[in-house]
Amino acid sequence: MSERSRIYVSKRSGVYKKVSFAQWQKEANKYSGTGKAGWDTYFCDFFPLSLSIFKEVLKRQRDGVWLHKRLLEMKEKYDVLISVVGFSPEPLMHTICSMNPKKVFPVMTREAMIEYTNTLDRKNYKNYFSEWLCYGGCENIEICDAIEVSTYEPIDTFSKVRGIIKTIRNKRGEDGGGSKNDLSIAIDVTGGKKSAVSAAYLVTVLEGDIDIFYVDFEEYDARKPPCGTEFLNKLDNPYDIYNIQLLNHAKALFENHRYDVAYDVFSQIETKMNPTGKDGEALYGLEDEWQVVKKMRQASSCYMNWDKYLYDDAENTDMCLDEKQKDQLSILRCYKEIEDKKAAYLSDMLYNFIIDRFLSAQRRWHENRSVKGQKKATIHGGYHDAMLRYFQCVEVMVDAYITRNIKDSDYHPDDEMYRLSMKQKLKLCFNGLFRKKHNSKDNKDGSEGDEMLFELTKTMQEKGLKGEISILIKHRDVFVHVRPKNQQKDVSLIETVVKELMGEVFYKENQEINQDLESLRFKRSFDEKGNMI
Repeated sequence: MSERSRIYVSKRSGVYKKVSFAQWQKEANKYSGTGKAGWDTYFCDFFPLSLSIFKEVLKRQRDGVWLHKRLLEMKEKYDVLISVVGFSPEPLMHTICSMNPKKVFPVMTREAMIEYTNTLDRKNYKNYFSEWLCYGGCENIEICDAIEVSTYEPIDTFSKVRGIIKTIRNKRGEDGGGSKNDLSIAIDVTGGKKSAVSAAYLVTVLEGDIDIFYVDFEEYDARKPPCGTEFLNKLDNPYDIYNIQLLNHAKALFENHRYDVAYDVFSQIETKMNPTGKDGEALYGLEDEWQVVKKMRQASSCYMNWDKYLYDDAENTDMCLDEKQKDQLSILRCYKEIEDKKAAYLSDMLYNFIIDRFLSAQRRWHENRSVKGQKKATIHGGYHDAMLRYFQCVEVMVDAYITRNIKDSDYHPDDEMYRLSMKQKLKLCFNGLFRKKHNSKDNKDGSEGDEMLFELTKTMQEKGLKGEISILIKHRDVFVHVRPKNQQKDVSLIETVVKELMGEVFYKENQEINQDLESLRFKRSFDEKGNMI
């Protein structure tokens, strides 16, 4: 049943009678919005019924069943309500009585304070508000001292409302009543001059985590809202929906290879801009902006999974990649499916694998150096993670070189019989020949071990490479203790070694290797349309 189709019991001058909504509304309109002269009659005779309709509508709004209005989300109980008070108290009393907060902080100009002062009856705003709250059945709400703001200076309202918020939150923390940020605060910007309302709205937007409300009306009659058509509306915080600061933070995370965190932030922004996730349903006409954020989130998802070597998952969002990166991702996915190590070392796709690991190591090292405001040596273990990946490249390529050039066709890198230490492998790679003696313990009869000959068809030619690798191998177990000032030297050395090994294993010139690294390096920023650049 519509609120307007009901029969109401109306009180008028102490007499109760049944009237239609239209009759009740006509009488109520005579006193609502008429200033001090009509307050007593309105709040005594008409406010209780108006409030009951308001609460019924609010219940339907919160249930999402009020026609043509979106779901209104609000907390069950607010600790504090900040009310911007003008010369018409009727709407704001609907908000106060329906929310029933613990405390109300009125924000008023000097002119408004005078309006709510009755020298004959010795009343001020507190007396009036307390009396009206009784009519609304809310006698336990504390009306705090009013905050007087300038009539003409919005900055005065801004600073004073901000001061209220900070004082309330700080006191909450000092009193031990929980975190100062878990205090539920709402603000009603229905009343007051536009300068005060806009300033109060702005400060709550910037402070964040404050629900913003105002009382609206379904109808206007001769520029005056009719009684009984009031409903509560909630203003979205634009910073919550499209927070430029938060978006720039997500871009900075992406730039510094923090793809998992960037993905979470982009996802939050995307959801707030378009809760349904359907094309054409972004809030406030932000469809183009939503599509841009969506692309950024997909790019973060792709790089996040790629960086974790989850190539199948990365391919699900590879629409953000250029053709060369798409080909690389597809090759890596195929290479990962090769289970036999010998086949993997003989595959042409090994080059793509090494390129990927090299770039992964560079990302870790870059992350170690580029995050602002933190000490270089303590950021996510970047140096240590980078060195482990570089070492993996060295070890894999040394094994691959032997596998590709050994004369013994039965050789298999996983066979225990062919196992060599890294020092022995280096001798084999640079000398082309290595004799390994089996330990007598390996023979069941206890006889002396046999000698196994390892022979390659060619040897590594890069001068100085053997010594450089030997230095790195000796250094491997102690690099975790390297001082930050010496880390760059280690990274430069091992990058040089990896590139030289790539030349030996894959017959690539250094220029070609650098070109491939550059073309496959993860992009770090976006253009205005959300495409990676």
